[in-house]
Amino acid sequence: MACMLLLSLTTVWFRPLIPVDETRYLAVAWEMHDSGDFLVSHLNGETYAHKPPLLFWLINLVWSVTGPVEFWGRLVAPAFSAISLVLTVVIARRLWPDRPEIATVAPLLQCTLMLWMVYSPTTMFDSLLTVFAQIAILGVLRLDGGKSVSGVLLTGAGIGLGILSKGPVVLVHVLPVAVSAFLWSSTARHRSLRWCVVIAASIVLGGLIALAWAIPSAVRGGPAYADELLWGQTAGRVVESFAHRHAWWWYLPVLVPSLLPWLLLPSFWSGCRQLRRSSATVFCAIWWLGTLAILSLVSGKQPHYLLPSIPGATLLMAAAITSVPLITRRDLRFVAGGTILCGIVPLVLNLVPALEGLYLSHIVSNWIVIPFCACGAVLLFSHQQTTVAAVRRVAASAAVFFAILVAGLSSRFWVHFDLTPMA
Repeated sequence: MACMLLLSLTTVWFRPLIPVDETRYLAVAWEMHDSGDFLVSHLNGETYAHKPPLLFWLINLVWSVTGPVEFWGRLVAPAFSAISLVLTVVIARRLWPDRPEIATVAPLLQCTLMLWMVYSPTTMFDSLLTVFAQIAILGVLRLDGGKSVSGVLLTGAGIGLGILSKGPVVLVHVLPVAVSAFLWSSTARHRSLRWCVVIAASIVLGGLIALAWAIPSAVRGGPAYADELLWGQTAGRVVESFAHRHAWWWYLPVLVPSLLPWLLLPSFWSGCRQLRRSSATVFCAIWWLGTLAILSLVSGKQPHYLLPSIPGATLLMAAAITSVPLITRRDLRFVAGGTILCGIVPLVLNLVPALEGLYLSHIVSNWIVIPFCACGAVLLFSHQQTTVAAVRRVAASAAVFFAILVAGLSSRFWVHFDLTPMA
């Protein structure tokens, strides 16, 4: 949680809102605050049907206490990123009650994956979607435990609030584990008809929660707004993306940098070889890979669309890494070496004459190399340590490195994205 706090506060404090997404969403929230219309969103005076209103509602809820201050509004999405870490712990304890080390390690992995560090502090919808997808998945696990009523309520609430966060895409993150439950759930195998009924009831409940806002909003917004809200922003993006259309394989090269630095840990790979098929591992594999497969078939693709599936990936990674009880200095050589190598890149860009013309030259001070390299060197201090201790050290190093980078870019790089003077 300390790592998430560091990443969030550093990003919100040192980095301006990035056009066009973050600036747009804060503008929609501001117009909602200014007009007092919480049913139909507006941007520049025109109805805005591109996204559901939950993020805008939450920002305005914060502003009702603090006033319309950018800093506090930008903390909403990172707060949900922190909640996601807590839910990851809850899911880990449910799946592996006899392996508490997984619940300890999983949130550390999650909050220091490259994809998470970059996108979880941003004012976008994916952190909210992640939380509500996890809530729905917890509901599915309760259904597996035979608790039908609470399971349906939890799953339905997660689906409904997920739709209000980013639309029906929440089903992409929930349905893979729900409809393939016969692969991991004895309850679903032995009582298949009942399972289908409770999953259908959960989806209906989620739909009713979303429609409680969507129908009144569509009626007030008019025919064009209603068509865009109820059809264009869902089916249109699936069949033919308006702005982010990519080939089906586009996510594959994105995965490697997204899962750094933990892919550089040899104990992860040796732990993968020791993993045994179980209900928990099958559940997490379906959650992660099933979602990835469906998203690959959707025409619109962006790296942050993968964010809600990251908890499933980190639970699998945590199960693999903790299969190895001890980690030596040798095991950390790739992570440490990669960190130090990345740390000296600014010095190379600043001092090599042939690179002077690059836009990336002189965007940070030469002195920043010292703390960067220290983040890698500190990993080599201990000859041997427990896996949990090693993961904590690597996670702290990654979070500090990223925080230093964000802060270091504030004076010469982020200023080019700051629209405050123009506003």
